[in-house]
Amino acid sequence: MQSHNEQRRESNTKHPGKPSPPGNKQGLVLDDFLWATYDMRRHFDLRTPQFGLKQIEQYPGARETVGKLIQATIDRHGAEIYSKPGPLLSEISTDIYSERVATAAYSGRKISPKWIGQSLRKPLKEALQTLAQLPDRDSKPDYSPRKLRLLASHFSKLAEEADTVLQQKEARDRVLAHFRGIGEAGRDRLLRVAEEMRWAAATLSVMILRTRVVKSHISSPNPQVRFALYMAGWFKASTRREQYAPPSQHS
Repeated sequence: MQSHNEQRRESNTKHPGKPSPPGNKQGLVLDDFLWATYDMRRHFDLRTPQFGLKQIEQYPGARETVGKLIQATIDRHGAEIYSKPGPLLSEISTDIYSERVATAAYSGRKISPKWIGQSLRKPLKEALQTLAQLPDRDSKPDYSPRKLRLLASHFSKLAEEADTVLQQKEARDRVLAHFRGIGEAGRDRLLRVAEEMRWAAATLSVMILRTRVVKSHISSPNPQVRFALYMAGWFKASTRREQYAPPSQHS
């Protein structure tokens, strides 16, 4: 199922050069990549990882690949890299952001040239940590038509119980005494609660019979695969080349 945020992220990664400042270099905005990583960590409630990029780079070819990704991004965008101020990049340095940029399409801050490498390395580290921590399957949704049927049944039973209790003289006397001087609206609402529950039970029962929910298609039921594809697409867009081959095969 694709959320509005996921659709927005896909759209943004197709155009990572926004904004496009004057000069020979394209402009790269980091906000989408930062948000996509944060959103995954928040959605799956991932804990603080106990490993960093140094451990990841110990795998064969990892250090070379990370370096080439960062360098290819810098080669394409130079110092024209932007982000809205946020906690992740702010951890690098208090002066990581330089001048403010505001156009019709984007407003944010330019990354200070001396922090360009780290401003790319740190989000990549967090994205790779997130990828390693993600589960290989989505959790099953905590919903089924059976729950609606049970709810309708509960409403029916509670309606019968409410009728039985509220029709007793002592109960009605208490209701009348409580609402005396307060107003008739609240009194009538409470005395009609059984009727409302019957209406809710009947409405749910009809709804179950007459409606059918079609599940939205998702690219993969594996969150790791989905996020890996997102990362590959983002780096393809930001470096202007596919990044699938082993490092030794890149020209």
